[in-house]
Amino acid sequence: GPGPAPGQPARSAAVAAKSLAAAALIALLIAVLINLRDPPISAQARAMARFEPPAIASESNAYVALLGFSAPRRVDPLAEGKRLAAERDSTLSADPFDSHRVPHEARERDLDEEDRIAFAGDLDAGCDIFNEACLPFARARERAVRALVADNLLLIDRYEQAWRLPAFAAVAIADNRRADIERSNLGRVHTLLLTLAALDAQQGHATEACGFLQADGVFWRRVLAGTGALGDKLSAFRALSEDARLASEIIVSPAFDAAACATPFRVLLAPLTGEELSLADAFRMAFVPLLRMLASWPDPAGSFAPASWADRHRKDAPLYDLFFRPNASLARRAPPFPALAGHP
Repeated sequence: GPGPAPGQPARSAAVAAKSLAAAALIALLIAVLINLRDPPISAQARAMARFEPPAIASESNAYVALLGFSAPRRVDPLAEGKRLAAERDSTLSADPFDSHRVPHEARERDLDEEDRIAFAGDLDAGCDIFNEACLPFARARERAVRALVADNLLLIDRYEQAWRLPAFAAVAIADNRRADIERSNLGRVHTLLLTLAALDAQQGHATEACGFLQADGVFWRRVLAGTGALGDKLSAFRALSEDARLASEIIVSPAFDAAACATPFRVLLAPLTGEELSLADAFRMAFVPLLRMLASWPDPAGSFAPASWADRHRKDAPLYDLFFRPNASLARRAPPFPALAGHP
């Protein structure tokens, strides 16, 4: 039979290509039209949008001091914490549902903190008390422990400065990275001091060792009873568990000095109160940064490569702006938080 007319295959291919392009364009338009209608913000999300911690003077608030825990040597940690809180707080007066993206240049400056104090020395010289007994560990590494203490005297002094402040209430800040970093620094110093206490308890310094455990326990109970984020509560539970674990080791050791340790250990090992066990405020606080993250998406605040932030944002933002519905996302994520915050 006769073959296809000249040019027919080309015309068929063109028609097919146009049909596919039209179908893709129609699908895209439908998706865009659907996502243009973002439902109103739910009443539940609005009710959870703000959390006001108790009004506590910064000079009495251990949380503010911990924000500045690794501040440069020339800077008082409490002053640094107040500066960070004031700087971050300026972004919180606006509507929490508005998009707010910190310029990537500001992120780069924030991450470039070479003059901050870093924990110095061999981290392995501190005992991991949940994986091995701390008393023999400290005894076997006495020289390394003493050297680590000497290398970190300023951080130890700042840790004890936080002890002496009478209150703990997390300050509402827009960017929680600094608080996360300082919790990690605080944990390193706590591990070091715990190892030092294990060493002191075996070398005739039971009063110092047990006094540390009592004072440390009182501090972390203050954190639990205060208004803290989930990260603060978890840090406090872990630190108290480590302190109690070391106290148990000391009690069953030949070096136990009942006269020096009985009263401190009664304070340390007393059962936690309902106020100390409650996570209600922590869950209420947890919703606020989630809300701000969703309202400002895409916003890779946790980027470990800040130099690439601008390129990645320029590439991703148009697609998210077309398809991402922040109100709908908030409505889906809001319900668990009031339910969890309602439990004492």
